[in-house]
Amino acid sequence: MAKKKTILSRIKITHLIILILLIMGNTFAWMIYANKVTTGIDVHVRTWNVDFQDKDGTMVENSFSMEVNNIYPGMDDFEEGLDITNTGEIDGELSFVVLYARILEDEYYSVEALTQSGQEPTDDDLTSDEIIDMLENDFPFHITFTQSSDEIAIEETEEFRANITWAYESNNDELDTLWGNNAYHFKEDNPTLASIELTVVVRVKQKADS
Repeated sequence: MAKKKTILSRIKITHLIILILLIMGNTFAWMIYANKVTTGIDVHVRTWNVDFQDKDGTMVENSFSMEVNNIYPGMDDFEEGLDITNTGEIDGELSFVVLYARILEDEYYSVEALTQSGQEPTDDDLTSDEIIDMLENDFPFHITFTQSSDEIAIEETEEFRANITWAYESNNDELDTLWGNNAYHFKEDNPTLASIELTVVVRVKQKADS
């Protein structure tokens, strides 16, 4: 009977050692990836001149895509932006909509994007505001969007910025490890794809009372 207990104990210890080695292997692979990989991130700020001449309720749009090649804890902060200058004779109202987001292999088309393309959204589809909330709060990294004002006066320039940050210590080691490993394996399987891709449209509409 004592012999059987010894064998069972050895089996349990062996399983435990294998489990520890697997965890250490994944974590070690992620740490090597995080320490050696370079993001190739550049700051991009574009300029856009808006010229409203007639009070006809015109709205103009400027859409752009953002891509981040690699993500990991402690990565360099990413920023993409647009400087909007009102060169016309009418004040404008500034807003933005997220049309598309891809985080590794997960893709999200907003309700606004589907409607704009003539498709019928389902109850499972997220609005732009819901995607924005998800990107800001549901991951160990944070994707945020800011604009300097909701209005753009004549001859004034306003800013729109998209930022992606992932602090080295996000206060959640479990999520850091999970998403660090996910990002590592995603790039192994898809070396030519960016880890994060976003498409945003910035809109300026003439103010009704201008």
